Amino acid sequence: MEKGKSAPGLTSLHCYCLFFHRYLLPCHHIFHEHAYGVTKLLTSDVWEKFQRMFDEAGFDIYISRGLVDLEVPRMTEAEKATENRRLAVSELMERVRDMYWRVEETGNIEQTGTFIRELKNCIEPVLNNQMA
Repeated sequence: MEKGKSAPGLTSLHCYCLFFHRYLLPCHHIFHEHAYGVTKLLTSDVWEKFQRMFDEAGFDIYISRGLVDLEVPRMTEAEKATENRRLAVSELMERVRDMYWRVEETGNIEQTGTFIRELKNCIEPVLNNQMA
């Protein structure tokens, strides 16, 4: 978990990462959402649910897991294009945040200020153009 990195936007206790599926326990994505996101997923009820999961089956719960085919609705070309644009914007924003935190961590206030000014100079025309 990295402070300043955007939360994954999870709205439930389900994640698609390998850790979550392998161990059936909250992953770093869930912890990140709880710590820095809007949704507080890790309540005391949730922790009790994870504890009770092992009460009945113990570690056999891992042995009994199997692969299940799910029917995923197909996306239209327009939906795919929209999703690709959303992902592109998310990636750009994440890169900007990562770079900001790298510059901030140097402790050089002047360099951080320069980074913010240059970023603002690049982004303001784009934002102003879209608002017109």
